[in-house]
Formats: sequence, structure tokens, C-alpha cells
Amino acid sequence: MKRTYAKLLMLGASPVIMLMLAQSDVAHAQAISGGIHAQIIGKGGAPVPGASIKVTNEDNGATLSATTDASGTATLSNLPVQSEYTVTVTAPGYPAQTQSHIGLTLGSTSNINVDLSPVETVVVTGQATHAAFAITESAGVATSFSARDIKNTPTVERDIRDIVQNTPYAYIDPVGGGSNPPIPTVNIAGANPRCNNFLVDGLQQKDSFGLNSTGYPTTRAPIPTDWAAQVQVAVTPYDVQYNDTCGGVINVVTKTGTDTLHGTFYGLMKNDGLNGQDYNLFNPATGLSAVTTQANRPVKPYFDEKSYGGTLSGAIIPDTLFFFLGYDELKRTSAPSGIAVGPQGAGFASTATSISLAEVNKIADDARNVYGFNPGNLSDVYTETNQRYIGKLSWQINDDHTLSGVYQHAAGAQLVVGSGITSTGGPRVSLPSNWYQNAQKMEVYNLQETGRWTQNFTTEISIGHEGVHDLPTPLGGLKFPEVYVRTPGLDNVLGGADDGYVRLGPDFSRQYNFLYYRNDYLKALGTYTMDNHTIEFGAEFHELWIDDKFVQGAQGVVRFDSEADFAARKISTAIITNSNGINASTSNAQGNPIYFASGPGGRPFRRRRQIQLQHQLGLCPGHLVSDQGYDRRGGPAL
Repeated sequence: MKRTYAKLLMLGASPVIMLMLAQSDVAHAQAISGGIHAQIIGKGGAPVPGASIKVTNEDNGATLSATTDASGTATLSNLPVQSEYTVTVTAPGYPAQTQSHIGLTLGSTSNINVDLSPVETVVVTGQATHAAFAITESAGVATSFSARDIKNTPTVERDIRDIVQNTPYAYIDPVGGGSNPPIPTVNIAGANPRCNNFLVDGLQQKDSFGLNSTGYPTTRAPIPTDWAAQVQVAVTPYDVQYNDTCGGVINVVTKTGTDTLHGTFYGLMKNDGLNGQDYNLFNPATGLSAVTTQANRPVKPYFDEKSYGGTLSGAIIPDTLFFFLGYDELKRTSAPSGIAVGPQGAGFASTATSISLAEVNKIADDARNVYGFNPGNLSDVYTETNQRYIGKLSWQINDDHTLSGVYQHAAGAQLVVGSGITSTGGPRVSLPSNWYQNAQKMEVYNLQETGRWTQNFTTEISIGHEGVHDLPTPLGGLKFPEVYVRTPGLDNVLGGADDGYVRLGPDFSRQYNFLYYRNDYLKALGTYTMDNHTIEFGAEFHELWIDDKFVQGAQGVVRFDSEADFAARKISTAIITNSNGINASTSNAQGNPIYFASGPGGRPFRRRRQIQLQHQLGLCPGHLVSDQGYDRRGGPAL
């Protein structure tokens, strides 16, 4: 399926290019740079027209020049926000004035006032203080975080949301994406996390398909905090560039190399041994629970997590060509006893009533010995990995033009355990073959050119591509159906309301599930400054291509009324055609719609196939015991 968006920067459906006039300190939601607006005054506070302003990038020595107009003002835009700047002002009849270490805010224009009139020199000594973060309220409320803010923010996961939550308009819900395991989500001004737009160097990197509750395209954030030069959180931006979101905007600009060689390294280790004995007292969903006693205190589930990474930046050609490299990797090994539902006597924190470890082991042995299928072992440990890296080249073509290219990669997998049930009415245990690794990979290419053609006119041209693969992978493979085996309840008699199920084989919804989507972008923006106003115009092209293949129950879903029937290859008279094995329909025939969405041509196509099951479903070569009652209800034997 292909969706193409093309727009001129305009308001609504107006056929005329939008010319947005606003104050020069406007905050832009999709900006990748900042600017300086200088007001020069002289004797008696009068504006100084014709004053020369030179702005020098303190990282690479690039200089830009401007001349003040009749109102004594000048604006310089499209300046990289990572650097600090020195501003030198000269005018006939006045001594030169210099201001150094001027920092910029992403998407905003910094105002400086320079008084050239001679004054008595007063020396004041003191210590500079740094604000926690900057809040702007032009063209929508936004909060900006500098590199120093980011560096000074404590974070364990190195996740951008740890920065975002410092804005008063954002809230981190610790279980917004699920409580087992806890998946935090970012809520901005009360909007659904999937509504947020996540931009990296002006390129959209959100979950365009909508499966991830975090709103990220991958299991973790696309970039760690160590790669960010600045972060801006816009709550309700209405700049003309803004589009494709129904919530807040998280705008990140990555670091760039300088003439100074610079590197960082970090490592983090945590495991169950570092947890307190009463680790389970705090429930992120409900708050503090009752104090446990030594008798009922559960065993701490095993886990071991290590992450490490680093950055390296510098100049390939001093003052001309710069590089930035970043790498981050995480590896987590854990036991399922802390998050999955297990049988009685297996040491799980959550257990299914009336299903014993002996019953589960017997069913698992039947799967191995009778069907040759390994259902997985509840005592095993499982490993999740995540890898992210970035490479960025920046070419200072001359003082007025810069070209940068970025390659970004993020890949990882998160273990998703099969849902279990602990209640007395229909308890359920899912074996590891029913679980899956939610594997995702993202690759990004981004090329940007910023240019200054005159003192008042600048341009920005961006070409970008984002490709995301989503491949849920069942731990037991796909050469077996999903199987439900019924177990007797507390009364040890089959057929009661307290009967349970042991589930094995690939999950019903992961038997044929593949997703790939890509976003392609082309954007051209022109900015013209006039007195105290800014005029923006341009065009943007965005194409979203989705290739989604999803067929539930493609390998089959089968129920057995007892462990003995499972061992004897005798399936139940009900062939399950939905994922609820307990409330399965007793009908022997169901229609399974098969849906494919792909391009080219921009039109999805569908194929529906009605599958009529009229006899027993063989799980593997061999004799199946005939069920005459099923034959009578299901029609003639095949």
C-alpha cells in the first residue's frame, strides 16, 4: 500500500503558497538549526544603520557577515545549534564590540542587543549559572534542551524520553505500553503516544504503521541521548512546516564533528543481584503494595543486562570536513519466571491455578516424543539484543553553504511471552514455543544542504529515506500449529468450569506476519527575513509505502480435550479458528480472510479465501484416530 503526500507550504487547502509572516524568534517544529537577531544601538539609544556584523562559528571558524538596516537590526539564520558563536560589531565612529560564547536554541532565533556607545568600564566577577532548559512560546509552546541539559540529565536506558519528561507538558506512563513487562510511553499534553511525531535531523522516525505502543519505529528509541546535540519538545506547534501528527513533536538534532578530536565511552551493568530483597514492593501500575513477609516473599527472577557504547568525532580536513560516529549495544538475558504465567510448583511469580508442573512436563514430553516438536522449556533463559549506530559527515563547502549526510541503523528484538491466565475459571499456561521475538530493524539515509544566498535569504534542501522491517519470530519456529491441550481443574475431572489449557506452538497471530514500510522525503524550504519578520515558502514530498502480510492461523490452531488425546493424536471435535481456545466455536468450518497490502501503483489488492475444514487436521505424518461424531457434523470424510 502506498500513500503519497505532496504539499506546498501553505494553510489548509488554499491554492496559494503560504507566506508566513511572524516575529523573527518563531519556534519551528521541524527545524534543524537556529538563528541570531541582532539589534545595534548607539548614542542616546538610537539605532545604528550600516553597522557590520560578523558571526564566527567557534567550532570550525566559519564566518557569516551582515549589515544592519535602517532600524539597526540584522538577522542571520540556518546556523548549526551545536556550536557557540562569537559576534563582532563595527560601525563608523564607534569602537568595535564583541560578544562570545553565544548559544542557540533549536528552531528559534536568539536575540542579542549591542550598545556601541562608550560607557564607563565596570568589572564584575561572578559565576555563570545555567538554566535547566529554555521554554519558547512562539508558534506554539516548545521546550528546548541543550547539549549540557542532555548531558546533565540522569538516565539509565539512555532514552530520549528521559529528556522529554523534563518538560512540564510531558508525562511518562511507566506501563502505558503494557505491564508485563512494563513498557513506558511518552504522553505530551494528554495525547496518545502513537500521535507523537519523532524527528531526527528533520526526518520523521516515528512508528508509521502504528503497532508499537511507544510510538518509536523500533523496540528502543532510534537514537540514544549521547548522539543528541539538542532536543526540542513542541506541544502545539502551528508553524507552516509542521505536519503529520496529532500529538506533540519531539525534534532531535544529532551532533556534528568539530576541529577538536573528541570521544566518549560508557558501559552499564545491572542484574537481579542488585535488586533488593523486596524488589516487588513497588508496582508501577498501582504504586506501593503491602509489605511482604519472609514466608510469602517470591524468589527474585534472574536477569542480566549489559549495555555499552561510545562516540568519536573530529575533523578529516580541518575547518572543512567533519565526522561523527556513534555506537550503542544492549544485551539482556532473563528468565521468564518474572513476567510469564507458570504452573504450580515452578517458581513463577504468577501461576495458573489447577495446572501443575507435572502436567505441563507430560504435555511437553508428548510434543517431543510423539510429534517430534520441541515446545520449549520454562526453566530456560532467553536473550534479547539491540544494536544502534550512526555515521555523519559534514562538509563546510564555504562560509555560506554546508552539506551533511547521515546513515543511521537500529535493530533489535524484544521477547514477548504468550498470555497466561491465573484465574480459577480457565487458567492457562503458554510454553516458550508460543512466545516470539519481536524483531525490528530500521535504516535511515539523510542528505541535507543549507545555504545562504544573500544576507536575508537562506535555503534548506533535504532528501531522506527510512526503511523499517518488522518480523515477529516464534521461538519454536513455524512448522507446527498452535495447540491447546485441556487439563482437569482442581476437582481433577475434565469438563468443569475450572479446566485449564496448556498452549504450545506458534501464536495464532504470528504464523504469517511480515511487515515492511518505508518513508521517502524531499523537502525544499526558503526563508527570507525582512525587518522583524520572517517569510517562509517551499514544497515537501512524502511517500509512505507499506507492505504488510498478516494471516491469522496460517499454520492451524487445534485443541485436544486431554493430555491422553494429545498423546493419541486425537483432536477435539472443535477446530479453533480464533485465538481463544476456551471459548472456541464448535463449528467445524470457518472463513479465514487473507489480506495482503502492497504496491506498486498505490492501490492495495486483497484476496479472500474461504477454507472449509471437513475432517481431522493431521499435525504430522501418521495415523489419526477417526472421530465418527465429527464426521457426522462436519460432512463426508475427505
